[in-house]
Amino acid sequence: HAFRYMAQGKHIGKVLLKIREEQDSLVSPPSSLAAICRTFCSPSFSYIITGGLGGFGLELAQWLMERGARKIVLTSRSGIRNGYQVKRVQEWRAQGIEVLVSTSDVSTLKGTEQLISEAHRLGPVGGVFHLAMVLKDGMLE
Repeated sequence: HAFRYMAQGKHIGKVLLKIREEQDSLVSPPSSLAAICRTFCSPSFSYIITGGLGGFGLELAQWLMERGARKIVLTSRSGIRNGYQVKRVQEWRAQGIEVLVSTSDVSTLKGTEQLISEAHRLGPVGGVFHLAMVLKDGMLE
């Protein structure tokens, strides 16, 4: 229900989710989970970021590279549009990162297939991060 509410764009601010009631450590022992302390990205895989030239996309690309990714596919309907995007892509390429900027339309089957094909030429696809969006938040009245 919360995600549907957010998708409608009628909210202002944040939506808080409560997953479960807190456990009293005196009544029941806390659950322990095996966890990997850090995310690792294989340098031989390609990673696709839709909406990759937006602010979140560029930051996610940097985060992936800091964790080993060396093949990044950034998608944007309009491609590179400003100096900051040019600067980031040039910096990454100077560091030996393979960066592909794709204008494939991922809202269509043909465009999505084209994007996967482009990414696969760099290496097997290791992850797809969907950050493409159009902001239509409700306005304060």
